[in-house]
Amino acid sequence: MEVRTRPPCPDECCIDQQEHFVGASYSFGIIKVLGSWQNAKVDPVVGSAQTNKLWSIGAQIDVGPSSHSSIGYAKADVGRRRQGLYHRL
Repeated sequence: MEVRTRPPCPDECCIDQQEHFVGASYSFGIIKVLGSWQNAKVDPVVGSAQTNKLWSIGAQIDVGPSSHSSIGYAKADVGRRRQGLYHRL
């Protein structure tokens, strides 16, 4: 999916933004594997574009007929900064 936004503004300081996102999951029975990837290019001023990338992986494990446990990892490269997130329920 691609999303392009350009808000209306009268001067040359408009923000041009493009985003691409892909997500998928596959079930192996009691274990489901999940993953996603996102790429965003933000250009607040012409010629100063910044690319942000985010990806995540995870798993969901059935522990009963109506409950599950999840684990995942995500990493974001925001311009020059990198951030990671580990989440466990």
